[in-house]
Amino acid sequence: MAQIRGTIELLTKILQENGESTVKAETFRLAKFNDKDAGKPMLILLFELLYFCEYGKIDHIAAKACTELTQDELFVYVKMELQKRGFFLREFATLPRDLSTGSREMLLAFGWLMCKENIMQKFMQTCTSPLDDDTTALYLYQDDDVRTKVSNLESVSARDMSERMQQLLWFNNKLQLSLRRLYSLQRQKNILKHKIHEATSGVSLSPEKNHLSMLEVHMLRHPELLKKNLQLLEQDNTRLQNLLLWSEHEDIFWKWMGSVLQEQRKAALVSDMSSSADSQLQEVEVPAESVARLQSSHEKLQGIIIKYETIVDHLEKLWQEKSQGVSEDELDELLHTLELELSVQRANMVSGSLPTQQQHQCVEPRFIYEPKKPAARTSLPPGVGSPSQLNSAPHVQDEIDSLQELVEDLEKDLQQKQDRFKQQMQTLANRFTEVVCIPPMAMKKLT
Repeated sequence: MAQIRGTIELLTKILQENGESTVKAETFRLAKFNDKDAGKPMLILLFELLYFCEYGKIDHIAAKACTELTQDELFVYVKMELQKRGFFLREFATLPRDLSTGSREMLLAFGWLMCKENIMQKFMQTCTSPLDDDTTALYLYQDDDVRTKVSNLESVSARDMSERMQQLLWFNNKLQLSLRRLYSLQRQKNILKHKIHEATSGVSLSPEKNHLSMLEVHMLRHPELLKKNLQLLEQDNTRLQNLLLWSEHEDIFWKWMGSVLQEQRKAALVSDMSSSADSQLQEVEVPAESVARLQSSHEKLQGIIIKYETIVDHLEKLWQEKSQGVSEDELDELLHTLELELSVQRANMVSGSLPTQQQHQCVEPRFIYEPKKPAARTSLPPGVGSPSQLNSAPHVQDEIDSLQELVEDLEKDLQQKQDRFKQQMQTLANRFTEVVCIPPMAMKKLT
C-alpha cells in the first residue's frame, strides 16, 4: 500500500513540474471508489492533459481557461476531445454534468490518455537544455505596431469594403517588407556567427566543437545570466530524475489501475443484475407435443449428418489433393456431378419420408401391348337366352357404370402424375448445361 501511495505521489509531482494544477494522491484514491469530491480535480486534470497534447505545453492560457470556463463547458470539451482520440467508454459518455458520479470513469480516461498519447515521453522531450539552442533568449521581437493594426482591422468589420481592402493591401506590403528584413537579418546573423567562430577557434567547452557558440560568448559577456541558466538546468535535471524514477515504478501504478478497472467491472455487473431483477421475464410453457416433434426432428437431422459425414470428409480430402491441379473445365464437371448426386439423394430422402401407401401411389404404371384374342363363347346363365338379355340385366349395367367411373378416375390420376413428373424432369434438366429434355409422346386415350 505504501508503494502505491508513493508511486502516485511521484506521478502528481511529475504532473506539477510540467505545468499541471496541484492534484493530490488522495484524489486518485477517492476517484477509484467513485467519490464525488474527486470529480472536479479529475476533470481539470483531463482538460490540462488534453491541452498539453494539443499544443505541447501548459501555459497561462490553460490556467485562464480553467478559471473562466464553466464546469459544463469544460466537461463537454473533455468528452469531445477524448472521443476524437478514440476513447468510447459508454459509462463515460453518459456521465452527468454535475459530476455527482463518474470520477472512476475519469480516472480510467486519464490512464487511457497516458498510454495513448505517451505523456511521459512528451514530458521528457520538453526537458531540453537551453544550451542546445545557439540563440535562445538572445533576441525577443515584439512588433506593437502590427498588433495594433490587427486589432483595428477586427474592429472595422462594419466599415466600407474599400477601406478594408486598403488595410489588407497594407498588411501584404508590411509582410513583404518583414520577410525581406528577416532575410537580411539572417544573412547578417550568419556572418557574425562565422566571425565569432573564427575568433574563438581553439577554445571550446564541449568536445564536439573547437570554438565557442554565440550563447556561450553572450553568457561570458553577461555573467549575471549564468545563475539563471544554472537554475533552469537544475530544474530540468530534477524533472529528468523524477521521470527516470517513474520508469522504475511505473508497473506499480498500472497494477493499481488494473484494480480500478476491476472495480468498474464489478459496479457494471451489479448494475446489470439489478436491472435484470427489475424486469423479470415470464417463462413460456412449451407444449409436450412440440417438444416431442422437435426432439424427433433433431434425431433425424443428427442421423442424416452422421450418414453423410464420411462423404463430406472424403470430398474435403479430394478437394485438398486436387485443388492445385484442377482446371476450370474439370471443376465445372465436378460441380455438375455433385449437384446431380445431391439431387438424387434429396429425391431419395423425400421418397423415404413418405408413407408406404403414398409410395405405391407414386409408382409409374407400365403399359404392355398384347394382341387381341377372339372372345371365347361363354355359357350364359340359366334363364338368359342371348347377350342382349345379359346387358339388359340391372346388376350388369350398374357394374359397367362403376367400371367406367373407375377408368375416368384412373385417367385423371394418370394425367396429374404425368404433369408432375414432367415438371420434375424439366427442373432436373435445368441443372445441367447442354442438355435438352424431350418428354414422351402423348398417350392416346383408350376407347
